[in-house]
Amino acid sequence: MNQIEIDRLIQKSLTEELTKEEKIELLVWLDENDDHKRMYAAVRDVQALTVALNAKKAVSRARHREWWRIAAACIGFSLAIWGLYTLIGRENDRVSTVATAEDEIRLISAGLTYTITADSATEKVVEQQQLLQIVPSDHQQFNRLIVPRGKVFSVRLCDGTVVRLNSMSELRFPSEFVGDKRSVELTGEAFFDVARDTACPFVVTTENSTVCVVGTQFNVAAYAGDEQETVSLLEGCVETIAMGQQMELMPGEQVTVITGIQEMKKSVFNPEEVMAWMDGFFFFEDQPLDVVLKTVGRWYQVEFKFAEEELKEMKVYVRMRREKPIEDLFRALEATGKISFDNAEGASPVIIKKERMK
Repeated sequence: MNQIEIDRLIQKSLTEELTKEEKIELLVWLDENDDHKRMYAAVRDVQALTVALNAKKAVSRARHREWWRIAAACIGFSLAIWGLYTLIGRENDRVSTVATAEDEIRLISAGLTYTITADSATEKVVEQQQLLQIVPSDHQQFNRLIVPRGKVFSVRLCDGTVVRLNSMSELRFPSEFVGDKRSVELTGEAFFDVARDTACPFVVTTENSTVCVVGTQFNVAAYAGDEQETVSLLEGCVETIAMGQQMELMPGEQVTVITGIQEMKKSVFNPEEVMAWMDGFFFFEDQPLDVVLKTVGRWYQVEFKFAEEELKEMKVYVRMRREKPIEDLFRALEATGKISFDNAEGASPVIIKKERMK
């Protein structure tokens, strides 16, 4: 069958108007391979169409024409979702690890990898239901959402919690929360606006700590390979557990988990500095150069190497929009007269040298 015939059969199946022969044709097409089943499921499960079909049974003959306008719109939307499925692009069934282009947002579910082509630079929050509708319902288990360098992405989980992921971050979350807690796992950095539910705490697990809340706003920075993790609380109350210790935070407080020396420290923080990435900025106030360049390097995917170890601890002030080229940062820091960047022909790593007095 050609695509036009397939479209016609799917539309008629959604309005329950298939003849016996057409049903057989559709079943044969569905049985050809799993891709056909997944695409059909993505169209069939659109909630708007279900509402329209229920409405069909209740409308009178006099409103028959109006119903068809509703149904046609729903079918159009359903087919658009099917088109989205094909645009997103599913990797072959053997994929079980991250194997697609590293500059794309990816969703990994049930061993399949889907590329998310939406514009991640916008403030739009994608609903979990919308995100997972490309995954067959019988395959939805624990999902991995991966955001690459130079991008951010926001998703509203099934409980209403909004998670905004920073670049080079990964969130693992279930298709639905069951039991007496709502658990997710994070590598990287994310801001959580947790839907309140006192009977079912929200738990974020990182490599070295666990954060437990019932409804609040907080930021977690826990990149793999970093010597420390931070939890910064904006609203509500959180409990952080790490290395056998427990610490509660109030708004404006931050806990730092230092893995190398097995220590937890509480301090106050500058919300503008911690949340700058949410507004599209790099903002560092009197921070070590090593910390600044690690963060910048994740966004631009650039590695840095210090010619002298002492330069790592040099305190700097940086405020720059993240869409600016990295060379703007180099020029600003070199203007201090203290350091220079050796970036010959765009090579990586970039060498940071101490500027010698002339």
